[in-house]
Amino acid sequence: MEDLFATAVRDLEAGRLEEAEQKLFRYLMAHPEDAMAHNKLGVIRAKRHDYAAANELFEKALILDPHCVHALNNLGNVAREEGDLERAKSYYLKAIALDPDAPSGPLRSLAAAALGGCRWRNGIT
Repeated sequence: MEDLFATAVRDLEAGRLEEAEQKLFRYLMAHPEDAMAHNKLGVIRAKRHDYAAANELFEKALILDPHCVHALNNLGNVAREEGDLERAKSYYLKAIALDPDAPSGPLRSLAAAALGGCRWRNGIT
């Protein structure tokens, strides 16, 4: 089953959203409490511009793992896409507070929001 998740992530990274989504659904049937799987499914929804569904999945990831920095960063990215820079900054600051040594994703996102909402490229993780 772990291979199924890894394969889904590779499909997602390669832009094969339908295949990744199907694999993540199958994976979640066996691992419904996996926060990162919910996060990745949210990434797929965000890439399809279904921000409401993406937000629900990122929030679910945070319920399952309150320290999921990726979900916080992704909530910020969606807020930024929707033009809500203050909400985006709030999520980025929470992500940075949880893990100040995390890779530069939340810091880069915060900087983009501070600069006026630059569009993210592959920013949702």
